[in-house]
Amino acid sequence: MARVMKAKLVKKELIAEGTWYMEFGGEEKPEFVPGQFFRLTLVDPKYTDDRGNARYLGFVNIPDGSGVAATVTRIGPSAFKRTLEETEIGLTAEIDGIGGQMLMPEDTSREMVIITGGIGIAPIMSLLRWEKEKSPGHKITLINSNTNRKRAIFLEELQEYEKSIPDFKLIATMTQDADWGGETRRIGLEFLKDIIDLNNNNLYFVTGTPRFAPFMVKNLRDIGVNPSQMKFEIFTGY
Repeated sequence: MARVMKAKLVKKELIAEGTWYMEFGGEEKPEFVPGQFFRLTLVDPKYTDDRGNARYLGFVNIPDGSGVAATVTRIGPSAFKRTLEETEIGLTAEIDGIGGQMLMPEDTSREMVIITGGIGIAPIMSLLRWEKEKSPGHKITLINSNTNRKRAIFLEELQEYEKSIPDFKLIATMTQDADWGGETRRIGLEFLKDIIDLNNNNLYFVTGTPRFAPFMVKNLRDIGVNPSQMKFEIFTGY
């Protein structure tokens, strides 16, 4: 039987338009590695609906001994989301179902090309924060899409990583931001052809919604990426 940990909401902060950052902690410490996700179950939610009281969310923090499960979630109409939006510190929850395949390769010679959009950046932040703190020496290109800067979570941190992580490159595109001075195209076939330098040793990570992730995987295959080089995860809980 999977281990279930009791936890309470210990921190809550609105970090971008429509996006909450939350930390859950308790006596037990979740055991995870960077890039994984967990299932969060609300024990006594203010609202309920037929979608249930649990969602899978990505760790945005690294395993540093603090015992905290930090994550982000978008505001939405579901009972789960409404409960989180309106709740105060101390909300009781359970954590289990820790898993995921978006893990750092041991071989640092393999470049990681990460493609994500919006809230899908969550589990990737754990990877990048680990790279920043531990400096294992991976070469990473992050292609990150958002509608505008107001909704682009962790954008300033990612821009700082371009200066502080030796082999990290950020390609941020804002598809509906007239004042953005960088890339504005939606990620698609031609975009990827222009950006990606195909290499049989590369690893390609894709995270995002049920609409985003499969479309990106198809585009990668269409430009010649071998399926054996890809890992992807679809998140429906945001």
